[in-house]
Amino acid sequence: GSDTHIYFAYYDALNKQLRFKAGSTDFSTTGNYVRKSEFDDFRDTANQGRPMTYAADTVYMDIIAGKDSSNATATYDAGKYSCVGVDSHGTSDIAVITWYDETHSTLWYAYNSSPLSNAVTQTARTGGSWNISRVFAKNSSYSRAGEYVQLAVDAKGGVHIAAYNISGGDLIYA
Repeated sequence: GSDTHIYFAYYDALNKQLRFKAGSTDFSTTGNYVRKSEFDDFRDTANQGRPMTYAADTVYMDIIAGKDSSNATATYDAGKYSCVGVDSHGTSDIAVITWYDETHSTLWYAYNSSPLSNAVTQTARTGGSWNISRVFAKNSSYSRAGEYVQLAVDAKGGVHIAAYNISGGDLIYA
């Protein structure tokens, strides 16, 4: 079979955190059937046909921004506008995330060159392996841009970011 890597980021409104999950699955063919193996971070924990309930714990995920039990004051606040992409042109995947921190009116960019490492450990990961920086300088004319952020990674690994600039009422590109 061949591995398929899956990455996603989401805003957890209950905990005010930007969370990231990564995992792999492989498919193998047996006769006329395709079988899927265990799915790393994306385990189905439904019990007896009941839907999975919300779990506030941070098992199987990175907290990229926002507060958690080990981080009472977050350097980077989370926001509801975020986007994730993957640079897969090299020997290993690089996960990239942008998000808009409304508290500080800042568009952040982060990347992780080993997003699958320790993907199946049952411990909270607090985003320590992420390199984080501002997309725009703090006092630039685009410093409040970031709502509705989208990103794309091109075939050569270039990252393209577009977002709404609340100050100018226009679309910006970085």
